[in-house]
Amino acid sequence: MNTVYLPVIMNGEEPMADGEYISFGQTFTKVLDVSKFQDKNETPERPDFRKARAKGTRAVIMRVSANFGVDEDAEYNWKAVQDADMIPLAYHWFEYRAGVMKSGGDQAKTCLDTIDMINGTVENVPLFLDYEQPNADWPVLPPYYESIANLSRFYEVTDPNTKRLTGLYGNRNTVYAISPVPTRTLLRPFWPAGWMFNRLMRAEEITGLSWRPNISPWTKFTVWQCGLTYGYEYGMESAEVDLNFFNGTFDQLAEFAGYTIPTEPTQPPEPIDILGELDNIEQAVRSIREKLE
Repeated sequence: MNTVYLPVIMNGEEPMADGEYISFGQTFTKVLDVSKFQDKNETPERPDFRKARAKGTRAVIMRVSANFGVDEDAEYNWKAVQDADMIPLAYHWFEYRAGVMKSGGDQAKTCLDTIDMINGTVENVPLFLDYEQPNADWPVLPPYYESIANLSRFYEVTDPNTKRLTGLYGNRNTVYAISPVPTRTLLRPFWPAGWMFNRLMRAEEITGLSWRPNISPWTKFTVWQCGLTYGYEYGMESAEVDLNFFNGTFDQLAEFAGYTIPTEPTQPPEPIDILGELDNIEQAVRSIREKLE
């Protein structure tokens, strides 16, 4: 998508280390998105999300499924992200190629079955549908009415089951394929891909240059995938990982995700010794009587 420039405030030598990033008076919260490609099957190690947390990441959007299959790392990632004290969110990659794709409804059922398996419930799980042409080697997205139908068939299964609006991830090709964008789609959480052409520049530098995605016709974005950063630094087994920003503070992110932030357990008050208290009162009464006598 196109980008615009805005002034940025950097706090300290390591911007975004605390997870929140201030730009043009707005606060953004650092988020990663991952899939099986962040894990090397030839090694026994898995992604270490504690390193991502230490780098300021506060949530991870995980691919849980694609077409009719489960992302092989979905179960591990879902648990590991929470163990690292971060908020889990989910996305499904939509397969649209003729002769390969399952129906939108069938893909939605696969997605929900996977979420139920790894989370124990699908209710209130933040979910995005990734509907995009991934690169120029792939066929273009289906024409307008077919693309709108693909989205509708998916959403009509996921929305009532999660009891929330499923969001949309996409790039400029997505917007082109579904324009004019239906009003009901504009109401959904939007996760745009706003990339620089120089893929050697890490995402922290992109935000330092004040890039923002042009999200028209949406009025705001929920999460912005701004570019690549160094995967190894964030505990991934891939050299690169996608860096995103939630449009708001961490507390607003937790509210959006319906996530209860764990708190330190408090010690229960000491039980009251009723008999002991009565004995103390009786002694005090006797002492007062003795003084009066």
